[in-house]
Amino acid sequence: MAGFQSIKTAVVAPVFNEPDTWLSIATELTQYFDLVVVVDDGSAQELHCPNMDGVVILRHDKNMGKGAALRSGFQYCLDQNASLIGTIDTDGEHDPRNFISALGLYRGEDMVALSRAPFFNRYSKQRRFRNELISKILAHRTGVPFEDTQTGMRLFSSAAVEACLDVDMPKGYAVETIMLETISARKMAMSELPMQHEGVVRNGKKYCDAGVFWTDFQTFFSRFVMGTRAARPANGTALNHLTQANASQTYSAKSVTQQ
Repeated sequence: MAGFQSIKTAVVAPVFNEPDTWLSIATELTQYFDLVVVVDDGSAQELHCPNMDGVVILRHDKNMGKGAALRSGFQYCLDQNASLIGTIDTDGEHDPRNFISALGLYRGEDMVALSRAPFFNRYSKQRRFRNELISKILAHRTGVPFEDTQTGMRLFSSAAVEACLDVDMPKGYAVETIMLETISARKMAMSELPMQHEGVVRNGKKYCDAGVFWTDFQTFFSRFVMGTRAARPANGTALNHLTQANASQTYSAKSVTQQ
């Protein structure tokens, strides 16, 4: 596909019913990445954006969860030969400016996690307890001393993305933990950087969703307490439900060390 050969960096931004934030986030991300892949995970109102160079929207016909959205976005980035791939939530929690320092400090790690730990004292007790408990258990199990194992703002090498695509990625937010554990098990290089800019969550209800919390707990318990392994994904897990909204645009290359 013409215009894609120059792409080196990309970022995947899953969206599910985030009408107030996703477009401004996607627009800002074009300052830091060659390609911004927005994955509309079956939002009630289909996403549309102005004709912007460097932005493509992929759409799931129905809501399939964050793991499926990341899978679709990751595969698309690999298909465009991206060598460094970021991830970011689109509810406003992650300030895109945190990528400036992360990209500038990047030294070839397979994963760089941008930690929300500097802001944990501002979280609800339930949310802070969950994040800190899972981080401590996972650090003990894997030997990875991360303060925030659930952050959704990260950088991945293409090799790390391929490793994550080789396992089943759960529907809920436990996908962040599963990806970290998968990369750790393959002894890939990882690092953690504290976020410098705190975002503002517009859709805070999901953090109190008992159903999501219970699903994530079950995934975490089976993997890290009972010791089960993630299954390999079924063929077409996400792509069978994927449509491409505006992938024919031409993208311009940008430096990964923009200030």
